[in-house]
Amino acid sequence: MTDYSIPEFNSREDIINWIDSCNGNPKFKLLILGNALGTLLEEKLCKNENYRIEKTPDLNNGLYYITLFDNGVEKKTTKYNLLDTDKIVDMIWKLYEKSIPKVKVEFKDKKEEILYLDPDIIDASSENIRDRFIIDGLIRNIAEEGQKEPIRVKKKGDRYIVISGHRRTMACQELKKQNANFKIKALLDQDADEVHDGLQGNLHRDNVSPIALGKGILKVIKQVKETNQLGPYKKILSKKKIEFLKAKGTWVDPFGTCKEITDIIEHAYNIPKHTQQSLLNNLKQSPEIQEMIARGDIGSQAGEIVMKFNYKDLPDALRDKITKALNRDKTFKTIDKKAKDARDVNTLYLHMFQFLENNISRIQDFYNKNDLAFVAPETKISVRKRAIIYINNLMKLLEINKDNL
Repeated sequence: MTDYSIPEFNSREDIINWIDSCNGNPKFKLLILGNALGTLLEEKLCKNENYRIEKTPDLNNGLYYITLFDNGVEKKTTKYNLLDTDKIVDMIWKLYEKSIPKVKVEFKDKKEEILYLDPDIIDASSENIRDRFIIDGLIRNIAEEGQKEPIRVKKKGDRYIVISGHRRTMACQELKKQNANFKIKALLDQDADEVHDGLQGNLHRDNVSPIALGKGILKVIKQVKETNQLGPYKKILSKKKIEFLKAKGTWVDPFGTCKEITDIIEHAYNIPKHTQQSLLNNLKQSPEIQEMIARGDIGSQAGEIVMKFNYKDLPDALRDKITKALNRDKTFKTIDKKAKDARDVNTLYLHMFQFLENNISRIQDFYNKNDLAFVAPETKISVRKRAIIYINNLMKLLEINKDNL
């Protein structure tokens, strides 16, 4: 629900300055401090997919509880004293330092040369991730104005491989059919990494689909396993880590990855870890679903397939239900914003909201797992809604239409 994002820190002092910048309610500062610690501990403890943690703040007493669960079974609860700010800041800084990827990066002076090549001796890279090309407009543009930007190529034998500029290459190959003397302007880069440079060059293009990006990440995983390097990143995995991945079976799984690889992908391409997983999950769908995702007919969020539709084409009854759902969502967001507002001195409201945030999943699980005859069906599915209504009524913040809830 609430987003307690952690900024980049370059020193322990940066953390102190960040906390001090949270003006207003002192308890809100404690909450920010506790959630920063909780987020970093969660990243450290939950590398094992069977683990999850539950964070429970007790702001009145300046305490923060973190409970570790293994396959749903409570394993350990640790109490942290948020009032001992120096100790908590030290813990946050040490955890943050360990979360930063530490890999060897080597940048070489590139030896590049401009060439004018016959388009017919240039081949597409087998590592190219793009799956859809529209070149009609580009052909006309190059024919009328010339080729403004060179493509990047790497020589292999008597031919050249495209590193970046596949659309320009295809357009020039079409123009070669009209003019036998047509040449394409190319930048020769023998140090190029087809996988790394190919993915990096396509990241921000509008017409690159989630499926294509997922395939790019899959190629990165494969290359790191085969060569232990990626572009300027060298010696990514230690021998001990490689042995561990092989023993675990992750090494032979094409989707099998590890913290070192996901860190590199996040660092090199600015693709967050949860987005990496989502993009890879798309590739586990059927070919038909993948094609629909690639075309943009459907999307995927948090591992779920999401249909895209025109709101105006829906039946009136369905539109009415969606409107009520949007109103309900607006209410949640308003409460969420109120609770995060550092200027809100209403600590009772903030405390109750945090209680709701940390206990709602546990209450919901209880209702879902226990088929109690005396509990009405609507009660089983409306725990969160009833808690929101209760808080709203108690704090007199909003006028709520109960039909929308």
